[in-house]
This record gives sequence, C-alpha cells and structure tokens, in this order.
Amino acid sequence: MGLPFYTAAPVSTAGIVISKKYTRSRGRAKEPVDPYASAYGVIHFNKFRGRPWTDAHELDESMVGKRVLFFGTLRFIRPLSRARAMVVLLDFSSTVTCVIDAGAGEDDGVITRMVRFAVTRPLETPVDVEGVVVLLPFEPFATTQNVAIQVTKFHWIEVGQQRRSRASSAGIGNPRDRRMQRGTR
Repeated sequence: MGLPFYTAAPVSTAGIVISKKYTRSRGRAKEPVDPYASAYGVIHFNKFRGRPWTDAHELDESMVGKRVLFFGTLRFIRPLSRARAMVVLLDFSSTVTCVIDAGAGEDDGVITRMVRFAVTRPLETPVDVEGVVVLLPFEPFATTQNVAIQVTKFHWIEVGQQRRSRASSAGIGNPRDRRMQRGTR
C-alpha cells in the first residue's frame, strides 16, 4: 500500500481529503538568482591566479577602445550619482581612473547594484576590474594616466583564509587540549 498521488487541488481518496497546503514544499523559498552576479562581487584570491592583467604604465592613448583586465587597490571612491561612480585604483606607483556607469546601458552588465557595491568597499582593498579603455574628457586630476577604464566587471578580491571559530582555535572542544592548557596530564 503506497501513498496516494497528491495534486494541487483537493482530491478525495477513499474519503480522505488532502488540501493544497500539504502538497507545498516545506523548504525555504529560494532566493532569486541575480543575472549579473558574474559582473560584480567578492571572489577568493585563488580564482584569480594567472590572469593576464594589464599594468597601469601600459595604459595610454594607443590602448583606447581595447578591453583590459586591471588589478589594483582602491585609493579613492567618489559616488557621482546612484547610477555612476568614479574610482581611482593604484597599481604599484601608477594610478588609473575607473568609471562605473549604470546608465550606459544594460547590455554591458553594469547595474546600479554594482555601483552601490563598488562605493561601499573600504579603501586599500584589492579589486579586479574589467573594462574598456577610454580617453578622459577632462584633464587628469590626481592620476598618473590620462586614460580611464569604463568598467564592465568589478570584483573585490578576498585574500584571507576562512576564519576558524574561537572554540576550535582554542581547543575547547577536545578534553585532551583542556588538560594541556591546565598543565595536567
């Protein structure tokens, strides 16, 4: 004897009425998937080894229109609006301006959540930026390069290892470790 077949509508099986509430999933509702999740976020350092990054001193007028990968640390963050921000990245001793513009179009993957993510990062954190080199429409201010990067992908690089809990690092869970801490055998 097996269980009766459940449907969404109330069904009568041998005098038993099964309502819709018993047929629903008991688990939590899944969070909606962000279609632009690959364009921004936090990624561990091990996933970025061996990428062909462009050095800041290589960025000049001859690179305009080319797609580049750039690795640097955040030096300056300036939100210009909800949909636009300017970020200055440091690579060794050279600095480059990066423009994150969500109003440029949804086809390149830049959305206002990416701008908000970039603006809330603390200074001096390592970031990986992918974008197109463009000429600055104004005289470069506080940067060594006279070109900018129009950002399409912005990743914060997590360089640390995962933290262990205090209980596991102190050895509290193991009775032998507790005896060693007290000095008894």
